[in-house]
Amino acid sequence: MKFFLCIDDTDDMEKTVGTGEIAQIIFSGLKREGCKMEYTITRHQLLLDDNIDYTSHNSSMCMEGETDWKKEDLLDFAEKIVLEHMSPASNPGICLYFPTKKDDIDKVTAFGEAAKKYVISLEQAAALQNEIENLYLIAPGGNGNGMIGALAGVGLRMSGMDGTFRGKVKTLRPGCVLSVKEAKKVLHVDYVIDFEAKELPDDVCIRSGNHVKIIYYRFKRAIAVFKTQDDAYEICSLAFEFESGFRKDEIMKKDCCRDFVWDNDTEEQWSEAYGACQNCLYRELYAGGMRCRKG
Repeated sequence: MKFFLCIDDTDDMEKTVGTGEIAQIIFSGLKREGCKMEYTITRHQLLLDDNIDYTSHNSSMCMEGETDWKKEDLLDFAEKIVLEHMSPASNPGICLYFPTKKDDIDKVTAFGEAAKKYVISLEQAAALQNEIENLYLIAPGGNGNGMIGALAGVGLRMSGMDGTFRGKVKTLRPGCVLSVKEAKKVLHVDYVIDFEAKELPDDVCIRSGNHVKIIYYRFKRAIAVFKTQDDAYEICSLAFEFESGFRKDEIMKKDCCRDFVWDNDTEEQWSEAYGACQNCLYRELYAGGMRCRKG
């Protein structure tokens, strides 16, 4: 049976073990135990709002697969891993969903899309759980607020039009120019899209950076590009760069401050530059961009 499993809010400010890393442990464990896992983990960015209690990014981590396990066994497997690695100060949530009815799938997807635009309450998440067949929410600790993001992550993953795949893909070399057709082949993607999600034709030339984040688009793999000052297309190397339209020079600190600490989840580091704010453990995304949690 097909299932979606998502976790959220398992870490704290020090991020001893990040949510992405915990999701990876669950994903690898399920695969090792015989579950057929599709693609990899996707990260889904939710609303950035000061009325929402999130650590630094307000994003959830979702996976999907097929299994003959009972729902109790899947939940127990994921919960044990979360309990082992979560921060004691966190408010983790786990969502497991076995999609069957289209109307129910549409409702869960709509919940995910709403969580990108509005502040959602725990009561709203619980109400949807009570309404939907084969939808399960659990809170391994804390106040359970992580269940909101976990449920939203499942809905967004099911939409096939949201999220970035966990991990970075190395490009040929920085500054390398190649056609869209060549990029698709080299990076094993099906689409190349711009900030307005318009697909670029195969003969357009694009420029690469050090690495690239793969986007989940139309249930396939895609990369995003943006227009540079010299009117050329360049591949987005950051998930947030595509999602917000920010440019690297607008969010990178030029000089290292005394509070700089490398983010201990290497997949969360946005560049290879020491001292850059987007690599720092203490950065926090908010509606206006990025701020320092130490300041």
